[in-house]
Amino acid sequence: MHINWQRFLLLLSAKVINHHIAPLTTDERADAFVIDDSFFSRTRSKAVELLCWVKDHADGNKNKKGFRMLTLGWTDGNSFVPVAFNLLSSANSKVRINPARQCIDKRTVGFKRRQNALTTSPESALSMLKQAMSVGIKAKYVLFDSWFSFPATIIKICKMNLNVIAMLKDTPKIYYTFNGEKKSLREIYRTVRKRKGKAISCFLRKLINIMLIYKQKFVNRWGIFFPETG
Repeated sequence: MHINWQRFLLLLSAKVINHHIAPLTTDERADAFVIDDSFFSRTRSKAVELLCWVKDHADGNKNKKGFRMLTLGWTDGNSFVPVAFNLLSSANSKVRINPARQCIDKRTVGFKRRQNALTTSPESALSMLKQAMSVGIKAKYVLFDSWFSFPATIIKICKMNLNVIAMLKDTPKIYYTFNGEKKSLREIYRTVRKRKGKAISCFLRKLINIMLIYKQKFVNRWGIFFPETG
């Protein structure tokens, strides 16, 4: 018997949120999906399928054997409910220590799990969001850090009628419309820092209408963004 634990968690979370938590909260409450990843250690393993080298950011970016545990949660500010998860390996064979077994039946849940393990973090995160929404879990915002704040990812999330709260990376090829001018994140940060008597964090927490410019694809939507200051 094959048990789809991901599907089980998804349906259980939907039941808890929609039937037990949602009736106790008002529509004005800012509920959100939360996306994050962490290092799943398998440092003593040798023969685990799809085992790969992963940078542990909590331990000085050291390369360790294991996986990346990508998780999707839901929160209303008081409660937190885990919704979905995915153990990620790497599509890069150079950092992958062991391959997947070839004898797995393609109709099984295990085969699909192995396929999902080779997807990128943004692809997996978007897939989990779609799954959560398909079972009736609703939220107004999606919260994640700079590891997922690619313009293409933000655009796709906005097209799902979700607002974004994220930390942005300072990259030279991405510009933002700020006070009517197209500037890089570093230039915006310098402009804000010059404002006397106002804390940078308070200023950046205001809603700003931002236009992402990336390969001539545009999205114009409300969001809250924080610069990555190191």
